[in-house]
Amino acid sequence: MTDVSLTCGFVPLADAGLLIAAVEQGFLAEEGVAVTLQRCASWSSLADRLATGLFDAAHLLSPLALAIQSGAMPLQADLVAPFILGRDGNTLAATPALADHCATHLAGADDPAGLAQALRAWAGVRPLRVGVPFGASMHRLQLLDWLGPEAGDGLSTVVAPPSMLGDVMDEGEIDAFMVGEPYGSLAQARGRATLLMPVRALGQDLPEKLLGLRRDWCAAHPEALAAIGRAFLRTELWLTQPGATAELADILSRPDFLNLPPEAIRRAFDPDLTVMAGQAGRPVLRLGGNRWPDLLDTAADWIPPRMGGERAEESVYDLFDRRPLDSVLDGFEQRVLAPL
Repeated sequence: MTDVSLTCGFVPLADAGLLIAAVEQGFLAEEGVAVTLQRCASWSSLADRLATGLFDAAHLLSPLALAIQSGAMPLQADLVAPFILGRDGNTLAATPALADHCATHLAGADDPAGLAQALRAWAGVRPLRVGVPFGASMHRLQLLDWLGPEAGDGLSTVVAPPSMLGDVMDEGEIDAFMVGEPYGSLAQARGRATLLMPVRALGQDLPEKLLGLRRDWCAAHPEALAAIGRAFLRTELWLTQPGATAELADILSRPDFLNLPPEAIRRAFDPDLTVMAGQAGRPVLRLGGNRWPDLLDTAADWIPPRMGGERAEESVYDLFDRRPLDSVLDGFEQRVLAPL
């Protein structure tokens, strides 16, 4: 394939790691895709740049990809999102007052269901204001699905960029926030919050972030999707090697990416992260998942009913459709990844 250029936006989160590693380790370049990465502080800014064509592709919240595709955002664009960048990766952090309430209610139990009851009890007598990084996000959809209608009118969500949610909590505007790593564990390490739960404890195994690409760019470069798929599969293989996640944390710590200490980023991959409930000796974040395309079908079934609107239902399978890639990637997977 003749080399093609791809301008790709990302928000500085650990779950951009698969994309960034594929660039920095040279896997995308070796497959003929020259990627220019551009950092965005907020999801709204990233979505606007993708929709207007300033970006060819972007690291996207799964529901945000669907919102852009279906016209639920102010600016609409025709996208494809066949690649999983990360699963789970979010944590729920709370103020000291809310954490004390939950600890008393749980009485030493390690149970997401019990934690949900504690949060509903708080919402029953005073406002429960939870920060999320965007409205069209797995954070908001999973929060509302988990707490359910029993939380009542006491539950509300407040939107702020991921890196600013800790500041919003310090200002007294929210009681908790659900955010992608490393910002939850970073707030805890700095004594600003207590981690209540990794969202992975809900056991839903849903794609949290996807690579969304403009369909017009894909049409202009018909071989590029398979090349990107091969590069991501090679990156996932690299991540299984000893020391790879530590090296990735060093890469992500650079000023152009997360601009945080490597040790703060490594917590996203730490199976022993300290939380109040739901810890099962597993890392908060799992990068990739492109060997299991059925995960996209799961997302296609789960997300639209919780977003609402017929257009989301109509758009989702076209957006997440990976069938055109399967025949191209199957042989590559068997040849390169079969030993895993």
